[in-house]
Amino acid sequence: MKRRNLLTAASTLALPMLLPSGSFAQAAFPNRPICVVSPFSAGGT
Repeated sequence: MKRRNLLTAASTLALPMLLPSGSFAQAAFPNRPICVVSPFSAGGT
């Protein structure tokens, strides 16, 4: 029974490494300049 548990655990841990990841298909973030708008003046409260 221990060998079966070990094989189950090993296959469960190895499964995510075998599946393709969607992160490779995404473009690098950010792909354009980001504009940050602050409603307060510089040095304000």
